[in-house]
Amino acid sequence: MQFSNKVLVLSVLAVASHGVWAQSSALEVDVSVPTTASASKAVLARVTLRNTSAQPVKVLKSLLPVAGQSSMLFDISRDGQPLPYVGAVRLRRAPVASDYLTLAAGKSVSYSVDLREHVDFSASGHYTVRYRVESPDGDMSVLTSLPRTVWISAAPTVRSIEAASAVSQMTRSFGGNVTFDGCSAQQREDINAAFAQARSYIRNAVAHLENNNWGTVRYTTWFGTYDQARHDELLGKMRNIRDTFENETITADCGCNTSDYAWVKPGIKYRVHLCKSFWPAPVAGTDSKAGTLIHETSHFHGVGNTSDIRYRQDRAQLLAQRFPERAIHNADSYEYFSENNPKLD
Repeated sequence: MQFSNKVLVLSVLAVASHGVWAQSSALEVDVSVPTTASASKAVLARVTLRNTSAQPVKVLKSLLPVAGQSSMLFDISRDGQPLPYVGAVRLRRAPVASDYLTLAAGKSVSYSVDLREHVDFSASGHYTVRYRVESPDGDMSVLTSLPRTVWISAAPTVRSIEAASAVSQMTRSFGGNVTFDGCSAQQREDINAAFAQARSYIRNAVAHLENNNWGTVRYTTWFGTYDQARHDELLGKMRNIRDTFENETITADCGCNTSDYAWVKPGIKYRVHLCKSFWPAPVAGTDSKAGTLIHETSHFHGVGNTSDIRYRQDRAQLLAQRFPERAIHNADSYEYFSENNPKLD
């Protein structure tokens, strides 16, 4: 079986200098926030990671809250109610040496991050902020900070402003129900081929679930032990993805210059930012262009509402075996079920 070359965005990924996995306890994380803030300007949190071990630790940079590279690194609630993440959800490439930060024994590194990149502060209230990332291993171990509380005065949501700006700046060049923004002729050709393949994949995925109301090998490989309620929830989300490809206008934005495959902001429909790792991927097959489009579309609010819990075929399969209730919320599981490579019945 061919496995994916992707990695988990939310990973702790603390690796000892000789390349062996280190315990997440080697890292300590703390978050500080002001007592009050206004969402009309930056709501800054300071995140500090400290290596408490006696040896250097390599930390994957994607878990660091770098400005403009937001990921799902925080649990944030308002008056006790969890808030949805509104920032970018990124499909990363496999890491290379430059993707790691080496943190010497006993040393720390700090970052300031504007929390407006992560949640909508359009309502005033007491907000609780906690830094939280999961290990990529099947044990679901986490690196987490103590929760901190800040009173935030509301400001109009910046998401609707951003979405309107994105539409106003679009270069309108249509191919079926695909709109292109900043794409070359070759990129438009590649995208159209990928969308055609994605439509075929998702129609097949829906048909499989409609025609097999039981635990097929294909179902149990990617979503674990059969459960009628989970099957029905999965089918509903797959139908939403299919209907999005068939009925909505999706914008393919070719302006991304990062090493990711692609990213979306789940609340901004239906704009998919295609990045450097997308273009050399095959149109069909494992970790394909078509599969990437299904993965990203599944993230949109009201479509699949998925997260990036696990990347790669092996880890997605392990997630299905151990935590099937979470697999139906994992974007890569939707991608691999749809690509169905190698073919499973």
